[in-house]
Amino acid sequence: SCRPDAPSASSAVAATASEVAVKSDAIILALPLGKFKTIPKKELAGKLVIDAMNYWWEVDGPCGDILPDAQSSSEAVQAFLQDSRVVKALGHTGYHELHDGPLPTGAEGRKAIAIAGNDADDLQTVSTIIDTFGFDPLIIGNLPAGVVLEPSQPGFGANLAKQDLAKLLK
Repeated sequence: SCRPDAPSASSAVAATASEVAVKSDAIILALPLGKFKTIPKKELAGKLVIDAMNYWWEVDGPCGDILPDAQSSSEAVQAFLQDSRVVKALGHTGYHELHDGPLPTGAEGRKAIAIAGNDADDLQTVSTIIDTFGFDPLIIGNLPAGVVLEPSQPGFGANLAKQDLAKLLK
């Protein structure tokens, strides 16, 4: 609607993290990893949580203060949000690719976004979201498999077609 009193698609409403969590079916976490323990875990219980966070020493400080040894960042988030369902996605792709790269389903040159999670239904839901965003979803395995999408790992920063990303992450 073009009525001046009608909210537009670009309208924003201020809300707390808890208010957003209560009203949402799925949440994308895109904040410094060192802040994940400030997430309203009670309000996210039973909800799908898409983890797009990565550890950056410049922002997060010493890794040992945030992540237990031999655990991916998404596993640490899942351990904290024990009553939520965490899927790793969107964090291996740069924001500029997310902005500039979307293409329609089936388009030549469409890039892929990898997904790791423990629940088949959640992986399908996130795959649908990724496709809607304009990228080919690539399920790579359970949540621990998502470690290949983190900084200094082979999938981090990969901006590839689905078949090329799958080969890279073998």
